[in-house]
Amino acid sequence: MRLADFIRVNMEEILRIWEFDAKHILPIPRLSREALRDHMEEILLGIAVELERQPVGHNRSTEFGPQHPDGEQSARVHGSERHDLGAGIVHVAAEFRALRLTVIELWLQENSRLDNEGARDLIRFDDEVDLALAQSIENYALRKEKQGRLFETMLSSLPDPCFILDLDGSFLYANRAMADLCQVRAEDIVGRPFSEMPLPAKYNGEVKLKEVIRYKECRESEVELESAIGDVRYFECLYAPVIDEEGEVEAVSGIAHDVTQRKKSEARIWRHANYDLLTRLPNRRLFLDRLNQHSAHSDRTGDPFALLFIDLDHFKGINDRLGHEAGDNLLKEIAQRVSVCVRQSDTVARIGGDEFTVLLLDTGDRELIKGIAENILGELARPFHLGDDEACISCSIGITMFPADSGSAQQLLGDADRAMYLAKHSGRNRACYFTEIPKAPTAE
Repeated sequence: MRLADFIRVNMEEILRIWEFDAKHILPIPRLSREALRDHMEEILLGIAVELERQPVGHNRSTEFGPQHPDGEQSARVHGSERHDLGAGIVHVAAEFRALRLTVIELWLQENSRLDNEGARDLIRFDDEVDLALAQSIENYALRKEKQGRLFETMLSSLPDPCFILDLDGSFLYANRAMADLCQVRAEDIVGRPFSEMPLPAKYNGEVKLKEVIRYKECRESEVELESAIGDVRYFECLYAPVIDEEGEVEAVSGIAHDVTQRKKSEARIWRHANYDLLTRLPNRRLFLDRLNQHSAHSDRTGDPFALLFIDLDHFKGINDRLGHEAGDNLLKEIAQRVSVCVRQSDTVARIGGDEFTVLLLDTGDRELIKGIAENILGELARPFHLGDDEACISCSIGITMFPADSGSAQQLLGDADRAMYLAKHSGRNRACYFTEIPKAPTAE
């Protein structure tokens, strides 16, 4: 019996023994054991078809035809298809080795004394297995190479910096965006330590790398980078462990996403919500937030602070006479003049149309506070030049102290407002303390 016929006749026995020999080969997720067995049967039938072809000697072609007249595909084609089903090269080699040993052992048991024809069949069978495996490996290598090119093209074209580090923190891979960020040529970055790159410690420090390796978990961070020309960029960074088959970390991959535009948009939204668009001073919302913070701090520490409530005198008349544009310009100049009268740590806010407030921090010195209020009165008393027009204005200021005068932030603001009205009723262009408000007579 020829070896090709032997394979066909003993197919079930060959597959049974092969399956036993190959039982330690890991299963492929996309292929059940039954489907894998059917696949190996196709490979054997393909080899049988090749054994029936007339040999061409040393010049025989190494390229199989895609199909035999009976419809059976060649072993080499089936071997290559294994990679499409998720098999690795080691997996495929192990399968072919088990198949070779099974057929040879059964063939030798059947033919204890091989004649020349049987020996030639055996040699051709061994050769066919080698050729099928060789083409399978070549196909695997070509596909891996293509896959590498595809991924390299994809990663290189990404605007997001991507990289892979070894366990010592040196680059195994970096795309063009990462190399540009590190101010290094892409071809020169592999092998260089991440910690030596001109990046903030929060980005390339060893802490994140060690955490990912130790806990085998992803880590995130947000960093701020300033370019050589002074541009500020913000990145959200993700570091992920690369886990090997034994469950150990073999490398760390990273990707950084530029969120500069989002951060700028968020900053604009926050600024619009918390700052007066005309004067660029804190608005009522931000002022109340800071007032509550300083009140809570003063409750804990006992540190005093003062609140000045400023209301412009006769602003409506100037606005009506010169127009709203001139009125807006006047408010902007008033904001600037008030701001130069206070310390950098103090807060000047616009909380209404012609109402301003000042928080004077960490002081209970009435003389200091009075001096600042008088400076504000003096600055606003100077004429304002609004294009071709000139305007003169004054203000009334109410002053209250925390915690001496009030027990809460809301009460403090109300007391300062009452003190401001005292200044208005007393002739305007002056400052009055809350403690100067006459006490209401008590009924006897």
